Amino acid sequence: FVHLWFDGFARESRSCNSQDLANCLWALAKINTSEEHVNVHIPDSFLQQWLEQFSANASSYNCQNLASIMWAVGKLELQPSRPFLNVWYAQFIERMNEANSQELANCMWAFGSLELVPSIRFLESWYNRFSCVEPEMISQHLSNSLWGFAKLGLIPQDSFLETWYAAAQRETRRASREELANILWAFGKLELPPREQFLKLWFDASEKSMRCVTWNAQDLANVIWACGRLSIRPRRSFTAQWRSHFQRELPEMSEETRLMCAAELQKLLS
Repeated sequence: FVHLWFDGFARESRSCNSQDLANCLWALAKINTSEEHVNVHIPDSFLQQWLEQFSANASSYNCQNLASIMWAVGKLELQPSRPFLNVWYAQFIERMNEANSQELANCMWAFGSLELVPSIRFLESWYNRFSCVEPEMISQHLSNSLWGFAKLGLIPQDSFLETWYAAAQRETRRASREELANILWAFGKLELPPREQFLKLWFDASEKSMRCVTWNAQDLANVIWACGRLSIRPRRSFTAQWRSHFQRELPEMSEETRLMCAAELQKLLS
């Protein structure tokens, strides 16, 4: 079926509109990162035809199309070409005032996944829009945007942090275990100590999460590494729960991860 689909795209690509093109790439990204571990090989010929039609349809994209495309590029770990980026930047910046918080976060997550620092013009426009969409932000958007900056090693502007903390005050208690772990990891990677008020919320939410769901080895390692990097001494109640999950996850951890976790915990409690 996949081979037939790519053959069909080759025949019909010129009739594809902007929504079709965005949907194609988004679907391939979802299939290739599904829990069923399906791995669809994407031919270079498809990417070349897709890029040609992407450029030809440039003026007809909306923000959702463009954000979905960049998310898919990040998810598929495709290295975007300069011609593609030039068109994408121009179209997204032109429509930036239409972007919602999910689209903004997805873009920053994608740039982080690709370890591709966005253009200065895009970042300036992105920051301005981010400060306007705080009321609609949820924990996933907060986690993905901060994670993107951390992967890029790019300290975000103060305006971003003010908006981010305002939304985090409301949304941290609703965050998933993965979001909580990724947020603290991001602060650690940026060597940016979180504000005390946020840290209290984070520990409250993490302890509640640990009472309800199992934290996996990666989450536990990310959190204890970040605490060590930022010299954050965890609460006793949090440490007790972390140890309980750590013992449960030991069989799933590599020796390197086990040793790192044990060393960081010992250092924090000494």
